Amino acid sequence: MVFAIESWFRENNDIESYELEDFLEEVLNAEFDLKVEDGSIPEISRLICLFFRLCQENRVEEIQSRLQALPKPSLQNCQHGEDDTDDDIDSNFEEEPTASSTSSTFVHQQHATVASSQSTTSSGGMDEMEVSEEKVTEEDGWKVISRGKRK
Repeated sequence: MVFAIESWFRENNDIESYELEDFLEEVLNAEFDLKVEDGSIPEISRLICLFFRLCQENRVEEIQSRLQALPKPSLQNCQHGEDDTDDDIDSNFEEEPTASSTSSTFVHQQHATVASSQSTTSSGGMDEMEVSEEKVTEEDGWKVISRGKRK
């Protein structure tokens, strides 16, 4: 996805964050069958556009200071599985360094941690969303979780 975003920036001039929002939503939906509902895509799009412009202007010190100011991922809810293969994935990926790889390097240096979500019950008569976890595991190890109906 990093390369797709970088290519898209190179093929189009002066991309605005709302255009990147649409692009990200389209790619996440088409490639990963994922719909982001937490409202983070506008912020991510804005940050990607900002960092891309800073890279174009070769403002390395400002990039580094902004990266240091970003919140660190919370590892509290992470669970270590027995068959953790993250090292295998990282070792299979090698990037050819280019003069323009500064923008893609940002993404590779940041590691996102996905915390497992648990269904919590709410009180006070609010609608509860039931999340049914079906025991469907694809050949590649992905587990399909489908949304339940509102009660």
